[in-house]
Amino acid sequence: MIDEINEDTIASEIQMMRAATDSTIIIVEGCHDPLVYLKMFNSDCIQFVTSFGKENAIKAVELLNMENCTSNYFAIVDKDFDGMNSIVYPVNVIETDYHDIEVVMLYSNSFNRICIEYCKDEFKDQSFEIAKFCSSLLLPLTKLRIINHFNNLHLDFSDIEIKKIVTVKELIVDNNKLVKYVLSKTKDAILCKLKKISSLEKIEYLNFILKNLPSEAKLLMMTTEYAIPVIDIREITNGHDLIEIIGIAFQKKYGSIDPRIIGKENFQKTIRLSFSPLEFKNTKMYEKINSWEVVNKVNILLSA
Repeated sequence: MIDEINEDTIASEIQMMRAATDSTIIIVEGCHDPLVYLKMFNSDCIQFVTSFGKENAIKAVELLNMENCTSNYFAIVDKDFDGMNSIVYPVNVIETDYHDIEVVMLYSNSFNRICIEYCKDEFKDQSFEIAKFCSSLLLPLTKLRIINHFNNLHLDFSDIEIKKIVTVKELIVDNNKLVKYVLSKTKDAILCKLKKISSLEKIEYLNFILKNLPSEAKLLMMTTEYAIPVIDIREITNGHDLIEIIGIAFQKKYGSIDPRIIGKENFQKTIRLSFSPLEFKNTKMYEKINSWEVVNKVNILLSA
């Protein structure tokens, strides 16, 4: 069913909602996004629509804007690598300050409260340093994600397990392990899809991708030789990767409690719960939504 959702179905859903309600409609990429954003808004005045992807969200907004329906809705999307491209979207597409909302949260004061709660005494006031150190640990993976994005390699990073590419004792991402793991994961995912589909066109497309995957040696060379442009590391670090490696770092270096309490799922939930309207108010996202409020004469943001 998700495969059938596109910009047209999203735009149609919003048009029907606009006819039935005066609420502001906020388009978000994923099912978990409302868990982050709901507490930032007056819940009586908004409704969320999940687009199942950034592209669907942006294109749906563009379709609606073309029909002169520029009020009563906006989209919140992850910035991803747009900071490397200087891409400009319509004013009612609000991007996260950094790569994604998880990175925004982990570089906010909310992460400081988590460190005070869970870190050893000598690390309790070092939330920014911990986030930056862990972001730097991820650079080999970050480079591979960038290379994949700009070269359209079709590598599969879904549900990636950081623990499989990290030498846990030294807290280092092993480049050889990384390349082998991602290539193997990608091939397995393609082969799995081939078993489930019957469309000749899709089968030919997947076989084309499989045939044109770079070799392990080629991919290793690409990641070794690639030089990341001078850019804020927060613009390129994937938040889900960062959450997982911080969890590992807490268990091995920074943490002072039972590591099971800060397992990946619990840690994600803890970060979401810690991020408050006060931290949100300090973001560029808040400023853009506030400006949108003024233009459209609505009041949906909660006061911090």
